[in-house]
Order: sequence, then C-alpha cells, then structure tokens
Amino acid sequence: MFSRTRSKRNKSRTRSKSRSITKTRSRQTPIFDIFQEGLIRGSEHLAFDPEKAYAYVEHPTEGWRVYLRSCGFVHVDGDPDKSHFLVVKKTGKPAYSYSWEPPKGQMEGKDLGRSKPITHYLLENVRREMEEEAAIKNITSIRHTGLIYQNQEKTYPPNWYFQYHIYEVTISEDELRRIAEHFKWIAEHPKGFARFKRDRKEKDAIAFYNPKMKIYGSWAPGIIKMYLESSGLQHGGYKFAVGTRVKMRYAPEIIGTIVEIKGPMYFIKWDATGKVGSLMEEQLLGINEANKNNSNVEFNF
Repeated sequence: MFSRTRSKRNKSRTRSKSRSITKTRSRQTPIFDIFQEGLIRGSEHLAFDPEKAYAYVEHPTEGWRVYLRSCGFVHVDGDPDKSHFLVVKKTGKPAYSYSWEPPKGQMEGKDLGRSKPITHYLLENVRREMEEEAAIKNITSIRHTGLIYQNQEKTYPPNWYFQYHIYEVTISEDELRRIAEHFKWIAEHPKGFARFKRDRKEKDAIAFYNPKMKIYGSWAPGIIKMYLESSGLQHGGYKFAVGTRVKMRYAPEIIGTIVEIKGPMYFIKWDATGKVGSLMEEQLLGINEANKNNSNVEFNF
C-alpha cells in the first residue's frame, strides 16, 4: 500500500515560534519540533491519493513522523480586521453547503529539497497553494504566524502526525480584483475550467470569510478557530469582532469601532461623536481601512 523514498538528514535548525498543545486522537501530544537538526526528510505514497508522494520529516530515534502542510490567511493591504480573510470553495459544491476553507495544502515529496532549511520549503509550499487554490500570483507580504495545527488522520499509524503551518498573507486591491475576475471567468467557462490541471481546478469560487459559512473538511474549522483566537477575535456566530472598524449599512458615512458585543447587539464608538451606540449585525458593514470609500470588491455566486 505504501512506497517509501528517504533522503539525507536535515542539517538545518530553526526554532518554531509556537509551542502549543494540539489534541491528537484521545490524548494530548506536544507539538513536534520539525526544525531540529538530524531529521530524516522523505516522502510516501498514501492510500487516499496513491498518485502523489507526500513530504514528511521523521525523527531517527524517537520514531515520530510529521507530514508537512501549510495554510494561508489572505488579507487585503491595510485592512486591520483579522477576521476579514479569503476562503475558497470546493469545486462543484453549492456555496451554501460545507464547501469553504482557507487556501491550504500538503507538501509533495518532489518539493521537499535537501539543501535548504525546512522553513524555505514551507514558504514555497504556501506560495504554491495560494496560486493553485486562490489564483494569487502577486503577494505583498507573507509571514509565519508561529501557529502550528498538529493532528492525526484516522488512517495514520500511532507515530504519524501532520502539521499545518499557518501563514498570514497580504495582497493589493488590484490583485484582489484580478482574482475576482479569474473566478468569474471560471463560472462563465466551465468547459475551459475542466481543462485546467488537477491542482488548479480543486476550487471554483472565492469569498471573504463569514462565521455563518459552512467550513469544509475535518481540519479547516479548527485552523480558523486557532487563527481567530490567536488574534483575540470571536469565533462562531459573530461576523465582526471587538476592534473591527464598521459603518452603518444605510448611512455609510457614519463610521466607528466595535467596543463590545452582547448577545445580538454590537456596541460601536462612533468617530464623529465619540459616543457609544448599539446596532445589530445586519445594520453594519465592515470597512477596509485602506479604502474606506468605495473600493471593496464584492463576490457574487
């Protein structure tokens, strides 16, 4: 069922910025340090997708193995709202179904080299996933958040794990418009889209995250929760978080900052008066601080 390819040991050493604990199966397991010296780099064909070999690192004496994955939270330049990031839709799934997730993916063995630090190949991997899943070609900035989501697939042996390394990515408004046009073309040209290479036709729509969206897969909900909580934001039911800049939906010239959330009500400190008022979610719109006036890109399905 498996075929194995091993390579030379990893000679580089870089410390992860995060040492959190992630639940794996029925126990708590510490995050494994995949950046330490002496790890074996290899790849393996797995039963769920035998066409590809997936990259891993393995400890030569302790025996644990970690498959390498990455995930990107994509924001528009100048937008301070950490809950305002892009998600992509699984091809063929209805937009109202469990079909949305941040751009993410697994590293293939052919993309894991031997001469450079693991950080280099993880960065290359997340850039590749941004282009393949979200059509993002022009990135303004990209950084590792220090967050690592570690878990186990049900089919893994007890000593196998995977890690999603979480990156924060920013793009320009121009790039956002180009991406919107790309996915609009996909919707209008299904036969052309069907001729795309396999890795570039896994997702067929893009949107900004909304907590009411149904998130696809076993791991994306936990990854989103980790990212939002690391930023001190609400998760699960609220569209906006404390600190978010908003405007009135029907009076967009009135702008303020959310200072508190209680039940269905958002309490906003208004810029013009300095006073706090309360509105419900449907009465508010989020603001991209870099482009307050009218440049937010709308996605329609």
